[in-house]
Amino acid sequence: MAADRLTVDSPAWVLLRARSAAAAVALLGEHLGGEERRIPAPELFERIEQDLVVLRENDFDMPRPAQAYCAEWVADGILVRRSVDGSRDETYDRDETYELSQGALVAIRFVAQLLEPRASVTQSRLATILERVHSLTIATDPDASTRLSALRARRDDIDARIAAVEAGRFDVLERGQALEQARDILALADERVCCTCSGSCPASGIETDDRRCADIDVRRGSIASGVGRKSEIASAPVGARHARRR
Repeated sequence: MAADRLTVDSPAWVLLRARSAAAAVALLGEHLGGEERRIPAPELFERIEQDLVVLRENDFDMPRPAQAYCAEWVADGILVRRSVDGSRDETYDRDETYELSQGALVAIRFVAQLLEPRASVTQSRLATILERVHSLTIATDPDASTRLSALRARRDDIDARIAAVEAGRFDVLERGQALEQARDILALADERVCCTCSGSCPASGIETDDRRCADIDVRRGSIASGVGRKSEIASAPVGARHARRR
């Protein structure tokens, strides 16, 4: 069965079934699941090594060094290791970087939803849904007159908005509303990685189109920096225990 294959081939499943799954999800979500998606190897090793000390003090059985765990996560498809030129490398180099595979990101987002489920549909998402329903209604209507009527109404609305802005009558979105919409956009971008990247769903562990996924990350960062501090918008999916280290 397909589900049986996933238990072996899916990085998401491998991460969630790991003996140290709780620690791995927390560590990787903290350092690679938020606004930072790619970190130089030495910096990631240092961060995780410090976290391992804290985990051991709290009776977590994590005896190996950070580099060994990262190597294991790479072998399991949880982490992706890249050289400076962007290619994937099988040997450790001080100039390489680490990032989450799309399958691992799926698993971490799943855990985040379990910890902090969305209580309700936000106003931003509801507006998106209504707009999609309206667009679908027009796109499936075979009556040309109905389509023309809808397009003219939209044109009139745009003309009215242009006139209002020219007259200086317009509202700037409040910070709270902007943050809500930015969070929804970022969440939607993460959810759509499965659809926008080539191949099957990233949870399956099948190779994806790195350029498309990288473009999503670039757009994600642009949205975050355009509305407010990234840490306020794109917070790590698992609660941070420590202040961000630099």
